[in-house]
Amino acid sequence: MIKLQSLFRRRRPFNLSDQRAEPWLRRAEDAVSLVDLIPDLAQPFRAVDLGAGDKKLSRILTGKYKIEYTGYDKFPQSDDIVVWNADLGLPPDLGDVTFALGLIEYLAAPRSLFQEAVSTGRYLIFSYVTSDSGLYSANRLEQLGWKTHHSISEIENMVTSAGLKIIKRRDNADDNYSLWLVSSVSSLSHS
Repeated sequence: MIKLQSLFRRRRPFNLSDQRAEPWLRRAEDAVSLVDLIPDLAQPFRAVDLGAGDKKLSRILTGKYKIEYTGYDKFPQSDDIVVWNADLGLPPDLGDVTFALGLIEYLAAPRSLFQEAVSTGRYLIFSYVTSDSGLYSANRLEQLGWKTHHSISEIENMVTSAGLKIIKRRDNADDNYSLWLVSSVSSLSHS
């Protein structure tokens, strides 16, 4: 049965019309669970949310940690989100932990994000819907607006060749994404 709400929902860029779906909440919760793996993370810590959407990540983080939060998005949905275009590079301050959930697929050159992130010397938690599942046709990728669709090994090669160390990867087969907690080698040696 089709919900009336979905009949009247207008198509929004970057799949914003689907952001309240349960898989997005699970992805944010899974990402926050990786914060516990960061050694010696003092609180409050500065959390930066790239592609902040409706700030669900902020709500989950503040329920568990003391944070100073900054959200960035191409289409801010709140007055306290900074307008930011991911294709033009990273914001100047990435805080202690930077999150990029549901963002990397939209970047023409995700390697550049990883290369810029290494210079911060801090932690990056990101998600990616990999091609390993074989679920997405070229037509579906175009509908979603994704610019890339790499395998797990391709993503991990980009991460490590940029100089980042993979601390943990978690795969969510139910929702078809993987999450990574990565850091530059220099930040690990200071922990």
